Amino acid sequence: MKKKNTLQSRLFKNYSFIMSLILILCFIILSFFYIHNEYRRMIDYLNTLTSSIANNIEQETDKLSNASMNTIYSKSLKSCMDNIDPQAPDWNLITEVNKVIGSIIGPYSTVSQINVYSIHNYMVGWGTFSISQPAVLTQQPWYKEVNALHGYKYIGLPSMNEEFTKINPYMKSRYYLSMYRMYYDSAYQPQGVVEVVQDCSILFSYLDELYEDNPELSIQIINGDGDIIYPYKSHTTTPGYYKSVQEGTVFQDTGNIVYDENGNRLFLTWKGEEKSGWYILITQNTRYLFEKLYPFLLVFTGFLAAFLCASMYLCFHVAKNLMLPLNSLKTQLEKINLDEILSSDTSLLIDSQENTTAEIETLFEIYNDMYLSLKDSSESIINAKAEEARAKLFATQSMLKPHFLYNNLTNISIMAENNMTPQIITFCSNLCRYLRYISSDGLANVDIATELKYSVSYLDCMKIRYGDKLHYQLDIPDELKKIQIPKLTLQPLIENSLKYAFPNSPPWIIRIAAAMEDQFCCLSVSDNGIGFSEESLGTLIKQLDEIRHSKDIYSIEIGGLGIRNVFLRLLFMYGEKADLLITGSQNAGAKIVIKIPIGK
Repeated sequence: MKKKNTLQSRLFKNYSFIMSLILILCFIILSFFYIHNEYRRMIDYLNTLTSSIANNIEQETDKLSNASMNTIYSKSLKSCMDNIDPQAPDWNLITEVNKVIGSIIGPYSTVSQINVYSIHNYMVGWGTFSISQPAVLTQQPWYKEVNALHGYKYIGLPSMNEEFTKINPYMKSRYYLSMYRMYYDSAYQPQGVVEVVQDCSILFSYLDELYEDNPELSIQIINGDGDIIYPYKSHTTTPGYYKSVQEGTVFQDTGNIVYDENGNRLFLTWKGEEKSGWYILITQNTRYLFEKLYPFLLVFTGFLAAFLCASMYLCFHVAKNLMLPLNSLKTQLEKINLDEILSSDTSLLIDSQENTTAEIETLFEIYNDMYLSLKDSSESIINAKAEEARAKLFATQSMLKPHFLYNNLTNISIMAENNMTPQIITFCSNLCRYLRYISSDGLANVDIATELKYSVSYLDCMKIRYGDKLHYQLDIPDELKKIQIPKLTLQPLIENSLKYAFPNSPPWIIRIAAAMEDQFCCLSVSDNGIGFSEESLGTLIKQLDEIRHSKDIYSIEIGGLGIRNVFLRLLFMYGEKADLLITGSQNAGAKIVIKIPIGK
């Protein structure tokens, strides 16, 4: 049968489950709020960065726009450019144009370079370096886009300027971005184009600093045509999610989730810069958020484990304390046995305890009442059983008296036929002494010394009849002679030995001995007779086993004499601790051992 759980283990499991569930729910809720807060904080930070970049880009492009507008509104510059002959340029006019451009750029070099292209196919530039040369306006790569805007600004793509590289090879690795604007005369006829050039390292210096401080971020600026403006040195392609930004399917100021071409999951925030027409996109791998959360989750999980262990410990002691009264009751119940019930000791009663519930207190009272009732009823039953056993013991002893008398009268008759008058007198004297012993009703139990004394009288009677043919030996230590045994224990065993000794040739030897073995007094009667056949020995052992394993020896019928009778009376007196053993084989004598427990 499957072993059932104890109430304490059930309480511990239930309390532990509830506490663990509460702690885990708290952990999940707190983790959710913390992660959500970190997520919102990160999104807010990205939104702030996006707005900051947009403001910076607006300021930088405003510088370019202001420089181009100031150039266009300079009448002297336009007049000089209109009068320069590409075939024979006037250096005074070129110098005047350079002065105007220099004044617009100013001492702080707000822009890197300003180039002015006239409709007469000549250009003059000033800034990083001075340049003046023929240039066919309509053949410039950006002319078509600029002309289509009719005076509105056009911003090109970052590139390495070939003119700058020709003049100064050290500028080969530099990238520049240009803003173009066409200017007109009073009749609104195209007169030329102003190009304002800015070094990308200056234009995007703020973004470069941000990227150095936040290498986990990806910052991109893309124009309306989907061309990459920033980062200007990389040759990355326009991300696939840019189309969603243009179409408005991903929202500003929120942590949009997008995927790059490698399948990486990204947070996306973006903002459109109206003046330049650029889109500013900032992405961050979602893994970075979890990398930031990992130390927190690790520490928090450690705290959770510690709290779980503490709660388990607390639940264990709570369950244990709740079970203390019941465990006390269980302990007392386990101690209940017949000896405790029959004793006058009241230690098994449970006193009222503090800090117990009314139900437990009622249970204690019921237990005490039950114990006292059981004690009273058990005493009554035991007394009744004792009287019954005493009656049966006397009944078994009384069965021996006529049997013994019959056997000895037969012996006297045989002696009389043989004219053994003196021996008959001695025989009768010993017989009378023994008959007085077995017929006395005073005690059912006697000590070994008394039983041995009258057993010797019986042996002397037998010796009168058989003379030197019969010998007996006694080997019983004095310290064992006080042990109590049922009255008439030895006589049936001695008679049994005589019965199985006589068929052999004399001398016939009977030995009565006693010794201590493992808390038992072993009283034995042995002979040198024919012993037991294997069949008869098996029958005797089987009969003794039936008596030994009987659930109620008091209900066994008394009928039958000899060994079975002795064993039954022994069990009446000592209970199941006593035993009777038979050994011996055919023509090798027999030995019957009575095992009496000491200390009963």
